Amino acid sequence: MKRSREQSLKLLEDDFYKRDTLTVAKELVGKVMQHTTPNGIISVIINETEAYTQDEASCHAFSGKSDRNRAMFMEGGHIYIYKIYGMHRCINFVTEYEGRGCAVLLRGVLPLESSELLVGTAKNICKLLDGPAKLMKSLSIPFEYYGKKINDESCPIKIYESSYEPLDLKETPRIGISKAQDLPWRFIASEFTHYENPGPKRRKKVRN
Repeated sequence: MKRSREQSLKLLEDDFYKRDTLTVAKELVGKVMQHTTPNGIISVIINETEAYTQDEASCHAFSGKSDRNRAMFMEGGHIYIYKIYGMHRCINFVTEYEGRGCAVLLRGVLPLESSELLVGTAKNICKLLDGPAKLMKSLSIPFEYYGKKINDESCPIKIYESSYEPLDLKETPRIGISKAQDLPWRFIASEFTHYENPGPKRRKKVRN
């Protein structure tokens, strides 16, 4: 399968994010995300997400609102970023309505155009993007995006509809958590219509 050169990009509307968190997490798989950086625009396909709601113990909002998680209680369509181990960052997209702490964790993406702008080196460029902290670093997404509304003009992150339909979408338990491990709230796909995985490639390192 070859990558389509005629992908029609339509921005996801605010209402897309204001729905049930599991629905949003599942339907984000296959969407195109773009990050506008000082060096250019990086485009990727979202291929792995996890859903989190305040009703279950693994969610940061389970114990209520705090300075750390306050963005999770904004209305759907905002960005929530958290730090792990004091150095790594993970990006989430807030869902549902204001006052309810829910979000979708972005766990993995696949490269499209401008893969030369990715930060880091790897024989297979997909290995730069197959984890929440790894993709944050490779896509040059800073913590300062915390609390931004995706569809505001000032937000460098945008998510679009696409014709990349997942061919092997799976629902599995979430990974890397110690509570509520049985919930099948992880959504992942590796094959999409019109998309050809670039596979192993050697590339030069791009600096921040």
